[in-house]
Amino acid sequence: MKLQKCEALILDDGWHNLRNDLDGAIGFEFRMKENRAMTHLGMWDDHDKESGVRPARNLPTEADRDQPTLAGPKKRRIAAPHVIQLHELGDNSPAQLIASAETSPQKQGKLEGEFRYIRLARKVKLIKGQHYLLTMSTTAGDGDHFHDPASFDGLSPLVCPSIEVVRSVLLRGNDPNALEAIPAFADLAEAYSRHRLPVGPTLKFE
Repeated sequence: MKLQKCEALILDDGWHNLRNDLDGAIGFEFRMKENRAMTHLGMWDDHDKESGVRPARNLPTEADRDQPTLAGPKKRRIAAPHVIQLHELGDNSPAQLIASAETSPQKQGKLEGEFRYIRLARKVKLIKGQHYLLTMSTTAGDGDHFHDPASFDGLSPLVCPSIEVVRSVLLRGNDPNALEAIPAFADLAEAYSRHRLPVGPTLKFE
C-alpha cells in the first residue's frame, strides 16, 4: 500500500491482540527516512470495554483469533499515568533523551481518532538516517492496553512512510540502553521483534 506523507506516526492501530501484562516501558526503535520536525508525543487509547482475546503469552488458536478494536471517540480515557519518551540513539554513545511528555487521568491529552497527543513546548528536528527510540511506561494491570507487536492472523498497524521500524523493545528499568525484546507467545526468537512495533507510544510530525 502506498501511503502519502502524513502527520501521525501510526496511521492505523491494526488488529493485534491487546495486552496489559508488563512492567517497565514498551516501544520501538525506528530510523528516519527523511528530515521531519516532531511537534507532539502521544499514546494509543484503548476503548474502555476492550480487553485481549487471549492471555498475552498464550499460544493463539482458531477460537481466539485477532480482532479489530472498537471504533469511535466515546468511552476512551487514560486510566493511569504514563511517561512517553523519545531518545536519540548512537552507534558508540549512550541513548540521549530529546523529548518527553506525561499523560494521566488528569492530563489526558487531545484525542484524535484512537490516539491522544501532548503538544511539546518546542519542535524537535528528526534527521534522515538517524535512529530513535520511542517508549511509553506501563504497569501490569494499570487499565491501559497496548497492541502486541506479535500477530496471529490480524492486520498489522500502518505507519507513516517517513520512518522505518527497526524493532520492538522492552525496558525493564530506566536505562534506555538496556533493551530487550517484548516477550510473546511461544517464546518467539528475539529476531521476531524486527520490523514490528507495539501500538502504544506514538508521535506527530509538523
